[in-house]
Amino acid sequence: MALAIRIVRETPDQPDVRAELKVFDDWYHATYPAESIHTLALAELMAPNVTFFAARKRDGQLLGFGALVECGDYAEIKRMYVSPAARGMKVSRRILERLEAHAISRGFKVIRLETGPLQPEALPVAPFDLERGQQQVVLREPLFARSEGTRLVLFVRGGARADFETRHPTGSVTAHLRDAAGHELTLAHTGYTYYRGFSGLVLTEQTQSDRRLAYGALELDTKVALDNVRVVWLDRRARQVQDLRPAL
Repeated sequence: MALAIRIVRETPDQPDVRAELKVFDDWYHATYPAESIHTLALAELMAPNVTFFAARKRDGQLLGFGALVECGDYAEIKRMYVSPAARGMKVSRRILERLEAHAISRGFKVIRLETGPLQPEALPVAPFDLERGQQQVVLREPLFARSEGTRLVLFVRGGARADFETRHPTGSVTAHLRDAAGHELTLAHTGYTYYRGFSGLVLTEQTQSDRRLAYGALELDTKVALDNVRVVWLDRRARQVQDLRPAL
């Protein structure tokens, strides 16, 4: 039996919403560095250009929420959250559908949603396999390295930390980004990150980059095989997180 859910336009200034916002904020500050956190505070969620929707059961229990921010020629989805107990029940889909419908009713043709790189389960791209050796990856759109330390993160499911790092020592993967003129940016595997059952290989810049270049080609050179990989690109200054697809 499907869960009975109401998606209601509300004010975020309510006790149960404020409590969940605090849980949300505590998690973000424990997971990301301060410069990578771009959430909206309660006062900002109450601004005239923001519409806030809550997902509730028929008895009023809060299941999650999301906000739509009108930003000139586009709308941005912010503060997407589902309570842990309600995850896996398609609550986020219902919230997104309501936010999208509201954006369309307001005349927007472009809707943006920024996803953190340490939330791989929120990325839409399907996992793919990387074999040993070189592999080309098709980019949906060019990548920009606007900030130092710009990195790729290769996420895979499961694995104890010690075992994962033994099987994937630093230097296991090298990435080469190239633009149309042949300029190259090299990134190498220098560390690890872990989040909710995902283990990640972190690749950081090894060469200097012109911050204006648009890289349209990516080559991965791997010393170990990786199964069911999710690859994301993180540019802190540009606040860009992009999922990548393999070449067919």
